[in-house]
Amino acid sequence: MEHGPARRPALPTVSLAAAGAAAVSLAVVAVPWLRMSFEAPGLRVALETGGALLAVTTVGLLVRQCGLRSRADHMWLMLGLVVLAVTSLGVAGVIVAGTWSATEARYAMGGNLAGTVLLAVAAFAPATRLRVRARTIYGWGTLLALAVFAAFAVLAGAAPGSGRVPIQVAIAATLIVAAVGLARRANQRDEPLLRWIAVAVIFGGIAKLDYALFPPIGADNVHLGDALRIAAWLGLLAGVIGELRRGVRARSEAAVALERRRLARELHDGGAQELAFIR
Repeated sequence: MEHGPARRPALPTVSLAAAGAAAVSLAVVAVPWLRMSFEAPGLRVALETGGALLAVTTVGLLVRQCGLRSRADHMWLMLGLVVLAVTSLGVAGVIVAGTWSATEARYAMGGNLAGTVLLAVAAFAPATRLRVRARTIYGWGTLLALAVFAAFAVLAGAAPGSGRVPIQVAIAATLIVAAVGLARRANQRDEPLLRWIAVAVIFGGIAKLDYALFPPIGADNVHLGDALRIAAWLGLLAGVIGELRRGVRARSEAAVALERRRLARELHDGGAQELAFIR
């Protein structure tokens, strides 16, 4: 795939994102009023739905890039994004139905951890062409996601309130590990989309850390940690837009090259006919 002339290293970009997110977290620790949350079910639904749509769009771009069965790391990445998208859409649906509560939040935590574990696997999975059947990876990935979801949903249900903090910390740590691995992979293989996914993941990891340190009062409340989630979605959006632009540029360059070859062939044929006529 053609990436275009503008190429930037992934690690500095992700490091800057991590520094910015850490600065926001330190501000929350230093300024008590920044820890406040407010009830905003509509904003929560918009956040969850927008994130899910961007995750699904990213999956579509990965499928267009490499298909459904080309590379193991892309397959794990697609599985992780799908799980996170389904979790976000489920949360949005429950809030719209008016049945969202702290009890249902355990399912969201289980789904988020399942998706982040798959992202972490993707960050360190082989980037070579598959040597096993695609359905084998999809099958193991689905089983892993279901096992993590079930285990941690039960664990979160048995430990309400502050007992759920370790689960949020686990989600944050898994996201940070995934971001480091994705950034290294993007650097090694020069894949800008992976770079932006790593940026989104690092913002999401710090946001989950904020949730763990200063949990919102209500289940459908929003607070400063959600600003980091918005930054994560914006990073993912930047990657999606960049990938679409690279696709348009690649198609334009291919069309120009095809037209040049056609003109060259016509000139060559015309010149040959003129020579034959002169003879």
